[in-house]
Amino acid sequence: MKIKKDHESLATSQLKDFHQGKHVKLTTLEEIVERFNLKDACLKMDCEGCEYSILKTPKKILKTFQEIIIEYHYKNLKEKLEKASFRVKNTKTNTL
Repeated sequence: MKIKKDHESLATSQLKDFHQGKHVKLTTLEEIVERFNLKDACLKMDCEGCEYSILKTPKKILKTFQEIIIEYHYKNLKEKLEKASFRVKNTKTNTL
C-alpha cells in the first residue's frame, strides 16, 4: 500500500491510489498474534472505519485478547465481538 505522507487522514489514503508516497507493509491481526506469540493480550484500535475488516479473523485469534478497546464505526461490529464472548460496553466520547 502507498500512503501520501502529507495527507490529512490515513483513512482516506486507503480510498485513493497515490502514485507518490511511502510504501508501507500491511499485515493481519492473525499474523501479529502469531509473530509475537500473544496470549492474554489487550488490543487497542482506532483505525478510522477499518475495524470490521481487521476483526474479520478467526474466533480463536480474537480469543487471544482479554480486552479489546476500540473506537468503532459499524453497528455489526458489536454483534461480532459479542459472538466471540466479549462483553461490549459503550462509553461517550469527549467532544469539544
